[in-house]
Amino acid sequence: MPSHPARDTLNMLAESLYDKFSEISAWASNEQEIREEIHGHIQQALKDLYGMDFKASRAEKNTSLKGAPSRRLDRSYGGVIVEWEKDISTPRHKEHAANQALEYLENERRNASTRDDYFTAVVSDGSQWGFLIVDSTDDEHQDTLFAPQVDLPAIQRFRWVENSPSACRQFLELVGSHQKTPITDKSLTALFGPGSTIAKRNIAALAKAAGTRVDGDRTTTLYQEWRRALDIIYGNLDSRESDLADIVKAAYQFPTASLLGEQLFVLHTYFALVGRLIATELLAVSANCPEEAPSTWGALDDDAFIAKLQSLENGQLPGDIQVINLFEADLFSWWAEGAADNNSLRTELRELVSGLNKLAFPRTAFGPGKAGDVLRELYQSLIPRQLRKSLGEFLTPHWLAQASLQDLVEAGAPIKSGRVLDPTCGTGTFLLPIISQRLRELKTQETITAEDIQAVLDSVAGIDLNPVAVTACRVNIVLALGDLSLNGPLSLPIWRADSIIVPELTKNQTAISGNEALPQHNLLNTSLDEPFTIPLSVKNSHKVAELRDIIESCISDVKLLEEDVEESNQSVNSALERFVEEYEYHFSESDMPIDLDYSFEDDITVAKNLFKQIAVLAQQGRNGVWARLIENAYAPVFAGKFDVVVGNPPWISWKNLPASWRNQTEDIWRRCGMWEVARQPGENYSTPNGDIATLVYAISVSRYAKPGGYVGLLVPRALAIADPGSKLFRQFHLAPSPRDMELYPTSFDVAFNPVSISDWSAIDPFKPDASTTPIFLISKTAEAASFPIEGKKWSRNTKSVIKADKSNWKSYRPSLVETAGKFMPVSQTDPTSALSFHNASTAALINSGTNAYTFGKGLDTRGANGVLFVEVRRHKTDLSLVRVENEPSRGRNNLVQKQSSFIENDLVYPLALGRDLGAWHVSPSAHVVIPHDPEEITHAFTRRELSRKYKKTYKWLSSNDEVMGNRNPPSKAWDLSLEGKDRYRVQGVSKHMMQEFLVGVREIAERPSAALIEATYNEELGRVIKPLVDHKLNFCAVGSREEGLYLVAMHNSTPMQDLLVSFISSTSVSPKSLNRLPIPLYDSSNQHMSDLVALSDAINPNGHLSRDEVQENLASLQREMDEIVLKIIDEFEGYEPQPTAEKRSKKIDRRKPNTEDFNAPLF
Repeated sequence: MPSHPARDTLNMLAESLYDKFSEISAWASNEQEIREEIHGHIQQALKDLYGMDFKASRAEKNTSLKGAPSRRLDRSYGGVIVEWEKDISTPRHKEHAANQALEYLENERRNASTRDDYFTAVVSDGSQWGFLIVDSTDDEHQDTLFAPQVDLPAIQRFRWVENSPSACRQFLELVGSHQKTPITDKSLTALFGPGSTIAKRNIAALAKAAGTRVDGDRTTTLYQEWRRALDIIYGNLDSRESDLADIVKAAYQFPTASLLGEQLFVLHTYFALVGRLIATELLAVSANCPEEAPSTWGALDDDAFIAKLQSLENGQLPGDIQVINLFEADLFSWWAEGAADNNSLRTELRELVSGLNKLAFPRTAFGPGKAGDVLRELYQSLIPRQLRKSLGEFLTPHWLAQASLQDLVEAGAPIKSGRVLDPTCGTGTFLLPIISQRLRELKTQETITAEDIQAVLDSVAGIDLNPVAVTACRVNIVLALGDLSLNGPLSLPIWRADSIIVPELTKNQTAISGNEALPQHNLLNTSLDEPFTIPLSVKNSHKVAELRDIIESCISDVKLLEEDVEESNQSVNSALERFVEEYEYHFSESDMPIDLDYSFEDDITVAKNLFKQIAVLAQQGRNGVWARLIENAYAPVFAGKFDVVVGNPPWISWKNLPASWRNQTEDIWRRCGMWEVARQPGENYSTPNGDIATLVYAISVSRYAKPGGYVGLLVPRALAIADPGSKLFRQFHLAPSPRDMELYPTSFDVAFNPVSISDWSAIDPFKPDASTTPIFLISKTAEAASFPIEGKKWSRNTKSVIKADKSNWKSYRPSLVETAGKFMPVSQTDPTSALSFHNASTAALINSGTNAYTFGKGLDTRGANGVLFVEVRRHKTDLSLVRVENEPSRGRNNLVQKQSSFIENDLVYPLALGRDLGAWHVSPSAHVVIPHDPEEITHAFTRRELSRKYKKTYKWLSSNDEVMGNRNPPSKAWDLSLEGKDRYRVQGVSKHMMQEFLVGVREIAERPSAALIEATYNEELGRVIKPLVDHKLNFCAVGSREEGLYLVAMHNSTPMQDLLVSFISSTSVSPKSLNRLPIPLYDSSNQHMSDLVALSDAINPNGHLSRDEVQENLASLQREMDEIVLKIIDEFEGYEPQPTAEKRSKKIDRRKPNTEDFNAPLF
């Protein structure tokens, strides 16, 4: 190993310190002699190494907590507390010394003036060292599940080693790191995040370098493969190009013409590069190889600097460290080749590597560091929040991941000891707490082998399709390993692969070039024009690794076409011959599948074709990733079964994904029996727009979890309540439908039992990045579903003044309120119906049933709100015309032209929006132009008809005629011609809506209130008219005012509201949900119903009770109404209202109609 001044000085001083310790320990009679004699040598060594003047060194002093006996701290150096002892040769002496050191450390941390100064403790008697490895005194990032065991003996919280130059070096480096910044998520973001000069300049330089790529080169090849993965993760980026690219351009110095995909590729490359440099620096410190530390590379000449960068991208690690797949060739290595000829990029890269000098790597390598997802905040800062929100990328908060793991433990899952998988692992948020806990336990062993470490790593696995997430997760694990990484060879079971689509057997022979055909084989699709052909002998992970090694070894002999075509072709032939020899040596007839007509000769034919495919890419300079890509793609196939599957899968609608991926997943949906569903009994089947999270859950149950294993995933609440979209999932049995059974006779047949649900929807935990309603659903496989399901709902503690720390569950928990209960199907006759929550502390809910009244949605302009929503200025004296002005701000279409004109009064209607309706009361805030025949409202005027009958309206609409023709058609397969006869049609305008009395219910509300909608005098239009209803309201037409008052009261009663909110989404109260309410048809001869109508009429704004009287008698009116409703539905007596979450006060927007100032019962 070549000489390096910094390492040589450190090693020399460590050797000298070792000699001095050995000498002193031989004659010293007590710890004071050891402490005083060795201090000067330590002080001089630290001054020579780090220039420390040692005001930071403190001799023995009193240290105690208020009310506790005073104890004397031996000495501290920087942030390291040292406990000197005369003798720690026996377990009893070690335990005593360890307890002393931990007590001193805890006392100093609880002292406000020194809380942040101390990060570890060391014990020594000159012959042995004890280094703290399990830190139970620092609870900053500890949670209730994975905190170090409080009963762990102090002796086991230290690693005990004989005095040696290596131990002395470790001590000196720990003390020296006190001058530097600890590696945390915040420190990495400050140093390398978007606000830093390092980030801005490096990203700009990388963007400029990426802009030079051309079709067919290696950079473009890697970009296309990265893009294929990102289009699956985010949905097609091309469809969002125009608006999102400007967000990135505003944050960074990207070329004006750069596309969104290219911008993200550069940002991901920068992030991956920073992650690699951090991991390499840590490994170099651990291995005592400063010349391999990137922080030292900035001083090298250009050739040496480029060589180091290329070795980084080639996966070379410091010293003899073997973490086999940490830096395997990935999709972000494109920049290294061009750095040699790009002076500006080299300059910025030198600044980047020099920035590592500010971080305290020895603390992570040798100290009691906590494994954490330290890279996630850096990633989140680099990708602008608005962009992440638009792409639907929201990372799981640490506290939510920890709470979910706690839920799994409470459900009986072996999360602390079993084999765990996260099928969409991201940066490792769910896995890192588990790895941290298992590594802490491992470090308490006296001896640790590579096999021990690998066993821990193999017990926790992750899969993700996102290349940058996989890089981050692997780096995070290496940071957790610290100096355990030296005990290689090690392999990290974090794979870049699709956990849903895996390589599969072709159904028939596949033709290739000319008339040649291949025997049966597996296919692996990539961004390349042709899929890779994989031989069937690849039947386990060992065989995949062998195939990878053979390909990489032989493909290295292939020469580039651009150098010499003939020589390149000859090199391919020679490499192919060697490949076949190696293949025949490692594979044999015994590896062939016995259930297929497939010989070893067939296998070699397929393998040769695969090698030729990769050899062509190597000739073109487009290789470097494909053998590793194949190995990773097979990881889900051979990963085996797991005791626990946990995570937060992507929440992306299936319909928004690339068509090719959708087509590939259709078979999986069908095999699971979740492809087609009838919306109502007897209706034709339709394909639900499923969420990918649903499919990940199904695959986790059927492919990855052991029989009797546990699956716990954060999924949309819609999975529990959507109807009919999630009914097939709520069968809790994966098997093809009867319609698909013949096509998939050997498909899944797996039952799973939902055992626990935590409903986080009221917390909205992903804000401000996204507004979501998640639940954590835990199921046990190979068990039939049974009800009820244990559950809990979480809400915010409005009385708490605690500033919640979102980094861990222990500190965040006091800011929340837990409501225990049970989930069960809302329908007693349909076990697949929406799951209803029943509070455990109150009486049971009323039973659901069938609503005698059918609700529907209000009208929808399909993107023409800015055209058809109008402000009425005034009306003519004869009332035939009104002056209107359309409101472009009502819509999201910049093409809408603002127009003010007189139009025919007959086509203008008041409109009740969702926000306009409160309990018992509606106050329409808008007007809408409906270009339909007022005499036959379902008939939409054609342009010709409108121009003849309503000339002024036609002229007024003409300026926005193009907008009307380019609207979004309804999601249902309606036969509409927006360019022709249906150009002016408004969806949802029906005869039902025109009836005299309607009952409206809010679509978006925590407790969706109802009100009677009837005709009133409209001053703007100068006539009595009943408002129309917007699609943000549900409505039902009734035959009389009395019937309307009855239905409103039934709906607004406490029993009905409690039942409804137990299974609805507060962001989308559907007609289907309202149809579950057990409301019988109105019968005027029924005395209870008549009493309810009278009470409802009195409460109604036009009733005989004033608002003040309603307010004064709120509780008694509510009780009276509830008692009548319970008699009508013949339910039990003594019903207890369910508790409602206490709301924080909010500022009222005075510009909006105030429907909340009329506080009728319940609301």
